[in-house]
Amino acid sequence: MSQLHRLENMCINATHRFTQLSRDSRGSTILFVLSLIAVFVLLGGAITQRTIFELRDANHVLQRNQAFYLAEAGIQRALYEQRAGEFGATLDTGSYSVQVTNWGSDGVDNDNDGDTDEIDEAVFYGVTSTGTAGSTTREVHAVMTGQVAT
Repeated sequence: MSQLHRLENMCINATHRFTQLSRDSRGSTILFVLSLIAVFVLLGGAITQRTIFELRDANHVLQRNQAFYLAEAGIQRALYEQRAGEFGATLDTGSYSVQVTNWGSDGVDNDNDGDTDEIDEAVFYGVTSTGTAGSTTREVHAVMTGQVAT
């Protein structure tokens, strides 16, 4: 019976040690879980911050491209109208303004007939078109030629 009693005491001691170990590890488990939650919160914050940065950057690129194409639209309108002066337009995505300046003739006999800057020879215009989309502005410059006005 002594061996049975000893076996019983060993089982009771092992159970007691296991219970004591699980009570001690409860605090460790809570710390581990809280640490894991903190890591996930920091990771989520970093991902959110990166996403916000990327969205802002993409919006800036979009506005920059829109402003450029609006300025290009102003150049195309200047080519179409072929007149000196200022004009502009406001569209859904932004606006453009165009300044066309008569630079005068080139002082050259372009058609080789012996006469310089006749009515049928070119005159030069400087074109500056400014496109604005949101808070972004882009400027495009061009030179166009036309006929000398009579």
